[in-house]
Amino acid sequence: MNLLELANAYRTIASGTLTQPHVIRKIVLDSGEVIADGARRSSPVDIDGDALALIQEGLRGVVRIPGGTAHALDSGGLPFAVMGKTGTTNEFRDALFVGSTYGPEGITVAVRIGFDDNRSLGTQETGGRVALPVFREIVIGAYGKKLVGPRRFFRLRWNRESTFT
Repeated sequence: MNLLELANAYRTIASGTLTQPHVIRKIVLDSGEVIADGARRSSPVDIDGDALALIQEGLRGVVRIPGGTAHALDSGGLPFAVMGKTGTTNEFRDALFVGSTYGPEGITVAVRIGFDDNRSLGTQETGGRVALPVFREIVIGAYGKKLVGPRRFFRLRWNRESTFT
């Protein structure tokens, strides 16, 4: 699986719809003529709602629960909920974070840090340490500049009785 396929899987989990990834939304000439319009195409995924909620909650726990590999996002005061997963390959060759904001208007960003010649990034250079800050900056910038849909301003909190509030 390549990084784009992984990001698309996370986008599907976060939104409950299968969409085709795209980067360029529209190309407009100076004259105002639209020569390409990449409007989103999506279709619902046939997954039980309870099962999807459990998967989302598992990926949200990586961010929300203290000790989670991406908890730095939650403790850093993001104004919206994020779910995702860090990853680090053998001998610290690649550091990954794939994260999503919720709903059809949300976004998914996949970050891979690594050298093309497959050498190590160095000991302790994990997804949570090097890829996560890049994700954070991209997502804050995208929402701050209103490049993506409305934010979902909600936070779930983990309490000691292992329930969500």
